[in-house]
Amino acid sequence: MLFGLQLIVNILVFLLLFNLNWLFEKGKNPDYAGGPSSKSVLIPVILGTVLTLLDVLRIQFLVQLAVLAVLAVVLYWVFSIFTRK
Repeated sequence: MLFGLQLIVNILVFLLLFNLNWLFEKGKNPDYAGGPSSKSVLIPVILGTVLTLLDVLRIQFLVQLAVLAVLAVVLYWVFSIFTRK
């Protein structure tokens, strides 16, 4: 759920940034010809998807690193108890 929301927000932000000039021209002149080109739609979708995937993978890496650290501490504690006796 959160992945989809983050993906949509990232794509919308990139779409807005890439088409900002066209939006300003269209606001000044309603008869402004044309619309956003296919590159102005395809590139933001790709960038938004890549940014979302990189963000999700980074968070997943940090969670795995935290779980590994907790397991290392627990194992160290367990082995230290057994080696004392």
